[in-house]
Amino acid sequence: MEQRSKFKLMSNFLQPFNALFSRYFGTDRGLKSKVNLALSYHLQEAIAPEQDGFAIRLDKVVVSKGSIPTVPMNSVTVENDTLNLAWPSAMASGLAAATDLLTILVYEKQQKIMRVFERVVRRDAASFSTPLPESFDAANCAIWFFFSNLSNTECSTSLYLPLGEEN
Repeated sequence: MEQRSKFKLMSNFLQPFNALFSRYFGTDRGLKSKVNLALSYHLQEAIAPEQDGFAIRLDKVVVSKGSIPTVPMNSVTVENDTLNLAWPSAMASGLAAATDLLTILVYEKQQKIMRVFERVVRRDAASFSTPLPESFDAANCAIWFFFSNLSNTECSTSLYLPLGEEN
């Protein structure tokens, strides 16, 4: 019964991620698809027991797995309901290219709503801003981001950024 509860909780949570998993979660292994690999990973690493069942550990959720380097965010702020991200601009080297494109996922924890901003700006732009949906409370949001190359064949491993908590 415990396994079913964990599986149901995680499957329901991850469902909005499946399209991204199918493109960006590592490589297929035999009969296991990228979506199945993602579910397996999250069942092992991103779920924790709670007093009344189980909870998703958002800080352990991984949206993409790849070899392109990511960047540390210099700042993550919300001002006037606009999400603002900034990162070092001189981060292109090795497998990272100035033309890599940023994907951001914003999850509103109370409403359990996901918003995806896919391949929205190049790495060398060094910043991105977007209005949050009116119903989103920035203090209850979590963010994941990653970069993918221009041809969309490689990506970085996603990073988690909590809003309303210490980063």
